[in-house]
Amino acid sequence: MPATLPGLYWDETRNRYFPLSSKPKVKEEISNQKTQLAEPRNIVTPGYHYVPLHSSSLRLRQPEYTRALRDSHQNICYHFAQTSKKEDFHLPAFGNVTALNIHSVHEQLLHLVGDDQGWVYTGRESPQSTERFAWSSDFNMSPSSPVSYLPICLTLNLRSATCLGQGKIYYRDIGFPERTITINLSNGVNDIRAADLHGDEVVLGCKTKLVYLPDINATRSPRHLKMKSDVFSISRRHYSIYAGCRNGSIERFDLRESSHSQILFDSRFDQQPRSSVLHLKCLRDNELLVCHQNGELVSFDLRFLASNAKNPLQTFEGHVNSYLPTLGLAIDSYQNFLFAAGQDRRVRGWSLRNGIQLYPSPTLARAEASTNPFSTVFPSPVTALQMVESHGSDGISLWAAYDRDLSQFHLGQQDHPS
Repeated sequence: MPATLPGLYWDETRNRYFPLSSKPKVKEEISNQKTQLAEPRNIVTPGYHYVPLHSSSLRLRQPEYTRALRDSHQNICYHFAQTSKKEDFHLPAFGNVTALNIHSVHEQLLHLVGDDQGWVYTGRESPQSTERFAWSSDFNMSPSSPVSYLPICLTLNLRSATCLGQGKIYYRDIGFPERTITINLSNGVNDIRAADLHGDEVVLGCKTKLVYLPDINATRSPRHLKMKSDVFSISRRHYSIYAGCRNGSIERFDLRESSHSQILFDSRFDQQPRSSVLHLKCLRDNELLVCHQNGELVSFDLRFLASNAKNPLQTFEGHVNSYLPTLGLAIDSYQNFLFAAGQDRRVRGWSLRNGIQLYPSPTLARAEASTNPFSTVFPSPVTALQMVESHGSDGISLWAAYDRDLSQFHLGQQDHPS
């Protein structure tokens, strides 16, 4: 038996060693991989994961691999659109929900909810109670000031909140709730409508400025980045901060450089009225999703700033809005699906891969249509949306907040499967 050498394998037919990278795959292994790729994904099981893309697989069978991924994605789109399993929860809140953040902490769902009266609530799963979740009112940030943002940083076990009115940040250690710190910012920081928590760094979108805190635990002298308008939305990628403004502009700052910004895609307003940027989200490597208050929902390629200003990379048709500044928007962690709440009290979904809207089947029964996320007409506009992937029977869920209620749609699942 030839000796085993690191990085090499012995070919008995040619009686010599070859690099492991050139070792041919066994026919049975290739057959099993093809079967796995072609087999449709059972969307009822918790979570969804695409087959990992290896360079060797790409070289050997790129057309087949690409086709299998496309078919798998279309299969997931179909099952999401046919969802008919829904649960409703009423919150013991003092006001209507304005902010929502749900995460799985120690294999349990932790709900953070903020309302328009400045209150922040925590909901934890309660298996010993008749109610699924036990709710507690944690604190009030500022009376009659809506809670605008509720980020969670699981790496640092931090959760924080921001509110409109005078600038204020609250944060708490999830593992030690008694460790609570409130930061009252200077009088020049008002109306925090957006925030980004990245490790121990915080960026706040305020009235006519961005505020950057390099360390939320130590910094008390934040860096102010002047803007030409109020900031409504923020998205961060590495050192770049993208800010969506009330006047419709999108400005980009580099935290390593000076305080001057670059205005992006502004020439698209040459022939159309300006509209506030309600949501911004960096997608994949070079895309930026933009949602305007006039209902425009598009994505741009950040590599071609000048040529793509009037020609978006994708346009997501069907979104309805003309004046509401507080409508929910959600993207899954794999950045394959987009969900947006409309002024017409409906929620719509699209594939971020091809821009196609998710429609339930016309044959969906009336009873099932009332529990389908894309057929439901909510009592009032949905102010917060989030897509959550959890273990157990919940699987993939779309959470929608409106008034003082939450609805959980179990995507891809049906109450009465055929």
